[in-house]
Amino acid sequence: MGSDKALLKWGGTTLAELLFNRFSDDYPVIFSLGASYSTNAYISEHIPQAMRVYDEYKDYGPVEGIRRILETADTGHVFICGVDMPFISVELVKYMEQFISGEHNCICLTTGGRPQPLCAIYSTGALSVINELIHQGEHRLTALVESLNTRCIGLEYTIFNDGICANINDPVQYAAAKPPVVFGVCGYSNSGKTTLICELVKRFAQDGLKTAVIKHTSHGHSFEKKGSDTERFSEAGALYRCIFSDNGYSFSASEPKSPGAIAGMCESADIIIIEGMKNDASFPRIITAVPITGERPENTENVICTVDDYRREAADISSLYRTVLEYFDLEKVI
Repeated sequence: MGSDKALLKWGGTTLAELLFNRFSDDYPVIFSLGASYSTNAYISEHIPQAMRVYDEYKDYGPVEGIRRILETADTGHVFICGVDMPFISVELVKYMEQFISGEHNCICLTTGGRPQPLCAIYSTGALSVINELIHQGEHRLTALVESLNTRCIGLEYTIFNDGICANINDPVQYAAAKPPVVFGVCGYSNSGKTTLICELVKRFAQDGLKTAVIKHTSHGHSFEKKGSDTERFSEAGALYRCIFSDNGYSFSASEPKSPGAIAGMCESADIIIIEGMKNDASFPRIITAVPITGERPENTENVICTVDDYRREAADISSLYRTVLEYFDLEKVI
């Protein structure tokens, strides 16, 4: 990939934070950092509560990482996965835990008949085998699985999706697998939110990225024209209404939705921009100030940048566009 995969952006966060947040409520999380100083510095700042281990034996890769984690863990069994496996779920781990027994020191998922050593549960009893392999100069993960008392679980015989243990090996896979980037543009009236969004959308389109825009309003609104079929459906009590043709479709609903829920309906987009929601800091935001008065939202959490004069930025959107690309690591996608 040309960069540390733990720090790849994923849905407004990094892969390291994604996995920590997903698992930390149910399990203690340990990162094996090898000799990665950049990841160590990042985790120290952003996930200081996470445990970390470092290689003692050089050039043994994941085998040494597994050894160090098992030495540090205070449980008898540890689930090991790669930091570049964003689809791994707590539910999968709990399913695999059912197969733990005194007979096996490795519970390994298999896909297409092939073992996945970085999607496996290892017991601390495996340490003696790992130490012996390292003593022999063996660093292959397949040799580790073959040397252990391994219970294999075929993914095809489970309820889980085929891609649950997929990892990110190159920029093409990264671009294809990552979820849409979601960010907001928020500010008071006349601060240029819509103007800036339109200019950003044009630049995303020029770079081949599909964009969805979700506008929030605190005023009353109606999607159905007077006398239309969709208005009649609404009056009849239909919660959702949709009309479509070969040129596209329009969808409306009569229940409140969060920006995240609506963004989930736009999953084919590469970029999702939310206009408004100036008091919601749950997603990254560009804050726009009203020119001359400087009025802007007080909440400055999770801010990508602040635009003081939208007219200047809109006249040359390049600087703001580059800021967004860098924040979400989108250069790799483009």
